[in-house]
Amino acid sequence: MTEDFSTYQIDPNFPPDKAGEWKTPPKEDTWVLSHHSLRGELKEIEKALVHVVSDPIAWKIAALESMWKYHRGHVLAHHKAEEEIMQPVLSTRFRYPEKASDGHKDLEKNVEELQKLLEGDGGKESIESFQTMFQQYAIALRQHLQDEEDTALPLLRAFFTQKEFKTTGKRMGAEGGHAGSFVYYIGEERFRNEFMSKWGMPFFLWYIVFAPAMKEYRLQVIVPGECIAANVPPKEESTCKTS
Repeated sequence: MTEDFSTYQIDPNFPPDKAGEWKTPPKEDTWVLSHHSLRGELKEIEKALVHVVSDPIAWKIAALESMWKYHRGHVLAHHKAEEEIMQPVLSTRFRYPEKASDGHKDLEKNVEELQKLLEGDGGKESIESFQTMFQQYAIALRQHLQDEEDTALPLLRAFFTQKEFKTTGKRMGAEGGHAGSFVYYIGEERFRNEFMSKWGMPFFLWYIVFAPAMKEYRLQVIVPGECIAANVPPKEESTCKTS
């Protein structure tokens, strides 16, 4: 973003002079990391769809539905947290850029249209239609996430210090939910050894919050995707059937 940040300024008491005070680089911002988890989910579903479209049998469709259910819930919760928690706070100091705010309604409309396709007859034609629409949706979501990172994120870091935004960021994480996906794409070891310490999280939160959340993500997204790719139905015990 190369525009003059002062053109977005609302309150003269809070100029856009705080970016240099942030200790965390933009690529490690929790907002960006949460976007990476959504991007990761898109890739998992895209890979699974290749196999389901070529062989749309009942258990593969059910596995795809599990993957989609998780992603659908995640993206809707993420949008809600941005709109109801983050944007009202940011808008006290700067005009939230239209390029970043546009898109939620269209994306959510696409999500519900995709949901209806999965609730259809489950035939090859329905799955092919789902794949076509999902490809379009994935392109739109990736572009939207990039727009937020290119426009709104630099403004956030210019108008708010890291300390000032900390409480809002924590609320975003709590309300956005789906911590399992977030941790999975950071990596368990890195999350436990680096991020929990950096964010001041007590060690026991791993066992009562993050480990169960990551298990849920594996059960609902990763294992179904692996089983679809292996052409082996999933079992309840977090693996694919071997006999």
